[in-house]
Amino acid sequence: MLKLWFLCLVNCALGLDAYVLSGLLPSIAQSIGSRPEQVGLGIAIFTLAYALSTPIFGKIFQRLHTSHLLQLAVGVFIVGNILTVCATAFSVFILGRLIAGVGAGIFSPLAFATAIKLGGEENKGQAIAIVLAGLSVGTAFGVPFGLWLSQLYTWKTTILCIIGLSSVGLLALFLNRLSIPLITTRASIFNKNIINSKTIPILMVTFLTGFTSLGLYSYLGQLLFIQGLMKIDIYAMWLWGIGGCIGAFSVGKLLDNYISSQKMTILVLLLLIISFILLFSGQWQLIVLACFIWGYAGWSSIVPQQHRLTSISKISHQNILALNSSLNYLGGALGTALASFIAYMQWLQELPIILTLVLGLTLYIHCRHRDMGVDDI
Repeated sequence: MLKLWFLCLVNCALGLDAYVLSGLLPSIAQSIGSRPEQVGLGIAIFTLAYALSTPIFGKIFQRLHTSHLLQLAVGVFIVGNILTVCATAFSVFILGRLIAGVGAGIFSPLAFATAIKLGGEENKGQAIAIVLAGLSVGTAFGVPFGLWLSQLYTWKTTILCIIGLSSVGLLALFLNRLSIPLITTRASIFNKNIINSKTIPILMVTFLTGFTSLGLYSYLGQLLFIQGLMKIDIYAMWLWGIGGCIGAFSVGKLLDNYISSQKMTILVLLLLIISFILLFSGQWQLIVLACFIWGYAGWSSIVPQQHRLTSISKISHQNILALNSSLNYLGGALGTALASFIAYMQWLQELPIILTLVLGLTLYIHCRHRDMGVDDI
């Protein structure tokens, strides 16, 4: 599994870039002359671009070799972050987030498909988990480190670190280009063999989980501020990320050896519901515990979904993983947009309650699908 390290490295930069802005909203807003709620839309734009880039650009770039496409995606991601760090106006900032999201959206599903090919079918769960672990490590250690850097210097220092890390990843991809297998895409991700009665409920669960988990995290700092707990924001983010690391590293082995993907999804949805209930307790001890559970469950949720989809899909892994990944981040984008609207209306304290109800619906959809006779995998 060591041959997957360069994919994990780039995903580490993606994880940092996707989540660190949630703690930098006030300082970015002050720098570009905007409001935190408006800057929060930059997270939504990033995740929306991430979600839609593969459906839009996948067909255009399908003739490129996998290694070339991976390098191109990281290059686009770097350009987007350069624009972000140079932004002095809201419009330039949003453009930078859009371009960075496109690069991340092209890279990530292709990285998962490449990992499965390199790791072998018998280690599919672990291969997916290792690449996902790059995202969680970038969040667990990168986000608090990025917040610390921004407090010492400026928010732009954090973005410069992301550019540096992704540049190292781009160099690693170039040096390991000969070891990257060719992955062919022969069908649209909207092919009937991908979107059908078996996969639609699974994809809906992915979408709604991203909607709740990623949408709320974008405004975690603001939520703690409202509850008078701003002093624990870095610790809460540390615990969210550490929980995510544990979840991302452990879930692959659990799926390969001990628990079915369906049962794992039920477990993580229940844990997310518990964590969201604890979030509006007003007690800092329960809130930091909630962040740990939330991180563990949130980062564990995507792997069983991918594991199950690749087991029942008749089309290439790249297509089904691209669609699942797109829906995860599309959900996150819409969840962030909802959170931004709720923050603007000054109803942010009610957000965990609203999203807990959405999670209840998600659990119902998953359990109802299981009762429809789909084989347990």
